[in-house]
Amino acid sequence: MGKPVQVIAQIKLTDIRASGTYFPESRFIRPNETDKSTAKTSMSRAELGLRFDLSNKVDTLKGSYSKWTATLSGSYTDLQNTNYEQQVFPSRLVTADFGIQHLHSLNRSWSILYALSAGVYSDMEKVNEKDVFLNGGVAFIKRYNPNFTFGFGAFLNNAYGTPMVWPVLIVQWKTGDKFKLDVSLPDGDGGSGFVNKISYAYQVNKKTDLALVFKPRLMSYDTETLGDKRRMLSSWELPAGLENRWHFKHLDFVVGGGMVILRTYQFGEKKLSKMFDQGPTSKLASNYYLNMGIHWHF
Repeated sequence: MGKPVQVIAQIKLTDIRASGTYFPESRFIRPNETDKSTAKTSMSRAELGLRFDLSNKVDTLKGSYSKWTATLSGSYTDLQNTNYEQQVFPSRLVTADFGIQHLHSLNRSWSILYALSAGVYSDMEKVNEKDVFLNGGVAFIKRYNPNFTFGFGAFLNNAYGTPMVWPVLIVQWKTGDKFKLDVSLPDGDGGSGFVNKISYAYQVNKKTDLALVFKPRLMSYDTETLGDKRRMLSSWELPAGLENRWHFKHLDFVVGGGMVILRTYQFGEKKLSKMFDQGPTSKLASNYYLNMGIHWHF
């Protein structure tokens, strides 16, 4: 009959994701702007993510499982700033993150996820302990059916110097055959940072999908741009557009583009007592973006 328990205890690379995004020159919008600024910024971002299986234990008779995975991710954002009277944005933003996740079943429908990660999120001007961001959390996840998963929990983050507890919501919802709805909160393809994804795709054929995609992105960095009192940069991006994805045996290739509806930037102190005392919000005007990516899966 053979043993019902299967164990894989060797480190195995399972995913490689690489992508690039280009935002052309956009006008800088000052806080409480009365006169239009002539300052402009263009951005380009490159991202790389690796996922490894550390161990995988499955009991096919009991329907239980236990899985350890590790992730390595990084990004480099280049900002070209012109016509600024004084420096507002850094010239580059860099992330490098390492994470460990452990998922194991509680019963046939519920599981628990533990996650811990540490990374540098910086403009690379003065890298020290303040550039290191730590995250750790736990979530309970219920799989209702193969297409719908819901989870909730909490995680700790030291973005404001002192570790704080934040709520966690996990939603994985896929439905349809020819037309596919995919809601991923958060998005597993996000790489560094906090990224969600909502897409509605049309299957052109077995190897091609065309999708409407909305992918909000929240990032935090430690910077030196405005001095010690305003060293934490928080940014929001709200891009929406079209993505064409081609599927091959072990590779997906994506090309897309659309409008970045909103890009906001705030500088604040990395202190818990100053969490709600953020500086004025700066913006970059709406503009189009282009992106390209490759996903190898083994």
